[in-house]
Amino acid sequence: MSVLLKVNLIIMKTSFNLSFIIIIAAMSILSIFGCSNSHNVYETIYKNEKIIVSSVEKKGSSTNTVTYSVQLGNRKKILFNYETLDLHDRPYSNYIFQKAFHYFFTDTPAYKNEIDFDRKVTPSMLYISPQKYSKEDFEAYADFLKNKWPEIITAINKDWIYFDQLIVGVVYGNREDFVQYFTGIYNGKPYYFDIHPDGEILFHEGTPSSNTGFENIGLANKVQMPGKRIVFLNTAIFTPEKLKAFKDKNGKSMADYFTIEIKSE
Repeated sequence: MSVLLKVNLIIMKTSFNLSFIIIIAAMSILSIFGCSNSHNVYETIYKNEKIIVSSVEKKGSSTNTVTYSVQLGNRKKILFNYETLDLHDRPYSNYIFQKAFHYFFTDTPAYKNEIDFDRKVTPSMLYISPQKYSKEDFEAYADFLKNKWPEIITAINKDWIYFDQLIVGVVYGNREDFVQYFTGIYNGKPYYFDIHPDGEILFHEGTPSSNTGFENIGLANKVQMPGKRIVFLNTAIFTPEKLKAFKDKNGKSMADYFTIEIKSE
């Protein structure tokens, strides 16, 4: 066998082995990060329409995430995820949804003035996007969620809390539509506040589109109720006057929507 032929065989063998290793590595990565397992967890009938509740388990590097969905008849299924649910609590006020079609199903449990990380079940609104669902679909799902969903959740959570949100109402709108943004300058840089329907108040460097981390400036981390109050726990870093300099898209400050207070010693 010529030297040139031997060299070519070695190159081909090395290339094949390298390609095989790359394929195996890619399959391993997909098995860790990309695999998901979907199955129906509950089926029933409501007003002559079939109800299917499904779960999708997606494997991560250290933990798995489970996302639930529900489908009413032939309508588009609704996902229960970060886009359609509140993160920490029920909305701090019904006033938030005054310009949107919405229904509240229950007043309990009550809104909390602090984030409760130990809550086993979190009360939340369900946000149904007008861009994805017709008004007829919204009304059908609202009726179902009010009258049949609690029975389904009781059955699903009979032995363990699998579904850990309590749907207290529905709104015909995207959750993002009800987040209030206030932008301004702090230490010579652009910063902004966002106030979420569940009352959480965050302060970030950058602009709302930049999605940066948040900083603590001495405010209570949620809108305080009753009274729609934003409370300073201390004023060593930030003051009410500085807060008023931050404006929303209508040129209004938080003081136009909330009562600003300093916590008494």
